[in-house]
Amino acid sequence: MPFVPATPPPGMPAGTTIFQRAESAWHAQSLPKYIQFTTFSAQISDDPIRVVIRTDDGKAFAQTIPTSKTQKPRVFPGVLLEGPGHSPLGFCVTDIHCTGVLGADPFGGVTAAGGGPLRTIAAIHAFSIPYTIAGTQYMDFDGEPVYDLKLEPKMDPDRFRMREVVIDANTYHVWKMIYAEPLNPKRELVYGFGPVGDMWYLRQTCDAVPVVMTGLAVPACTPDVAMMWDYTFPDAAPEENFIAAADPPKTLVIVGDSDLPAPSL
Repeated sequence: MPFVPATPPPGMPAGTTIFQRAESAWHAQSLPKYIQFTTFSAQISDDPIRVVIRTDDGKAFAQTIPTSKTQKPRVFPGVLLEGPGHSPLGFCVTDIHCTGVLGADPFGGVTAAGGGPLRTIAAIHAFSIPYTIAGTQYMDFDGEPVYDLKLEPKMDPDRFRMREVVIDANTYHVWKMIYAEPLNPKRELVYGFGPVGDMWYLRQTCDAVPVVMTGLAVPACTPDVAMMWDYTFPDAAPEENFIAAADPPKTLVIVGDSDLPAPSL
């Protein structure tokens, strides 16, 4: 998608305000009990996989979709989903505090850094932003006005890995989240979001090349991209699908493989 600078409107909010409004919009939406889609996990198979997420707790059931008639589907019950490089999926304040994508109650079971529970005000959990907003730019994202926020961690950069977030200027929905890859400074991790039915949800993950190496406005995805498609919202799913098997893996990484063909959407 084209991504170019645009003339900012009068009275554009400060970067911190934009970030907080995006976070509020993230938490405000409700998710259906189950979300199902097709994607790739090169960790386990070259074939596509069908995933069902139980949003009560974020657990998932995955099953391969063999492209060969001689192969049988493989099932992975009770797994947790992660992005490229075992990065967290969601609006991540830290590597262990991600919200909104996989669970209907995004703060379930999360504790503050000191070990105690997060402070709650009228059922809203409060925490400080662990990033400095280093830059705020008004952009045109394929015809949509957006804010592009550049972030710098206030503390441990390996723990606080979000580096950029692209936010819709009208709705404050998040279009992109970009994370540093601590083990490879020549790569970043990009999550793309967009409308899915009546909600705003994850649409793709990818390994990406940083802008300092490409000169582009945003990181460029490598061929290792995993799209999500064919979303459905089942009313029910068997409980045993969400009980982890005795054998690994306990987590599945949603990432494509550069040798695999990209799905057509």
